[in-house]
Amino acid sequence: MQRKIIVLIIIAIIIFSFLFLYPISGKIYSRSYLSSEKNLNAKWLELAKIAWNYFQLGVGVDPITGLHYGTTNWHYATDWDVGVYIQALIDAAKLGLLPYDGDQGFDFRVKKVLEWLNTRKLTNESIPFLVYNSENGLPAIEAKEKTAHPSDCGKLLLALYNLKNFRPSFELLINRIIDRHNFSKLATSQYFASNDIYAWYSAQGYLKWNIKVPFLREIQNLGNGKYIEIYGESIPQAWITSEPLINAILELEPNELSICLELTRKVYLIQERRYFSTGLLTAFSEASYIAPYYYVYQWIATPDGKTWSVYSNGQQIKGVPLIVTRIAFAFHSIYNTSYTNLLIEYLLPKTITNFGFYEGVTEDGRIIPILSDKSNGVIIGATRYYLEKIYIMH
Repeated sequence: MQRKIIVLIIIAIIIFSFLFLYPISGKIYSRSYLSSEKNLNAKWLELAKIAWNYFQLGVGVDPITGLHYGTTNWHYATDWDVGVYIQALIDAAKLGLLPYDGDQGFDFRVKKVLEWLNTRKLTNESIPFLVYNSENGLPAIEAKEKTAHPSDCGKLLLALYNLKNFRPSFELLINRIIDRHNFSKLATSQYFASNDIYAWYSAQGYLKWNIKVPFLREIQNLGNGKYIEIYGESIPQAWITSEPLINAILELEPNELSICLELTRKVYLIQERRYFSTGLLTAFSEASYIAPYYYVYQWIATPDGKTWSVYSNGQQIKGVPLIVTRIAFAFHSIYNTSYTNLLIEYLLPKTITNFGFYEGVTEDGRIIPILSDKSNGVIIGATRYYLEKIYIMH
């Protein structure tokens, strides 16, 4: 009871602050907000601030444990989600949105997460559980018999590696985390031999820590030599979508991305050309979705040759595709084309809120009013990527 009272008080204060101190202005955040070159850097940063609001205490972060939520309505986190949060903290600090010191500063928040990772309950084989309750840090009751997916741990490992490089003072704590988890066992999973771009991306986290991934299928081997042509671009006949590709570009070093950059460019062009051919704005990825599916994976291509398919719980569904907000922002930061401008112009007024950005809008115009760590984390990362790119160019 005491915990609930404390949480309610904190949430009330935060809501009051955001509603009265940080109103969203339809005039300021107009459809053409990022189309104009005037003060573009400042505009990107302003939108990153909105995305960062998701990670405020009582919104997307538990005010007691310091652990974050996968969505504002789902107070749990997978290891993939934990990786999202750590990377968001790094990007927010680089952008100056998060001070290093003080109560709820970067060091305080990171230490909370690392200390939890160093003490959280694991299986008898030192494998993480699939999902943890962010309100108490314990394995979720609903998934207590399930272990973490190898891809989730790969995402976490990549974020921990980036954190170690960004803030070396945490190296000892991070090394302890690596030592107490049996990540090497997960790295031997046959999952990494699958015909799936996610497997390649998540494997990069293991490789950063010199953990061998013996069954890894490299990008050039996706499709088993088979390619599928979509709107004039040839891509591997494999599980292909935007999410792991844009994550790789935002999180890996440029010298690690040669083949990935080429595939990402093709994946982007295919989606742009789909719009010009059909009139349907396209930004495919995984995302939260409407009932009864709740979460979907939108595939541009699949190993059996299908295109533009939507899956939920491993089964293809007839759901209307979703224009995913974070993919639009990521593509805009990477390519900045007339089409990415069009995506932003369409999505911005529909998805911006006081507490971050909604997941997206379906092709038939239904807004998905879900605030997630993934969408807001990627938008912060996309801003950091864009501003770093501008800095290097000048």
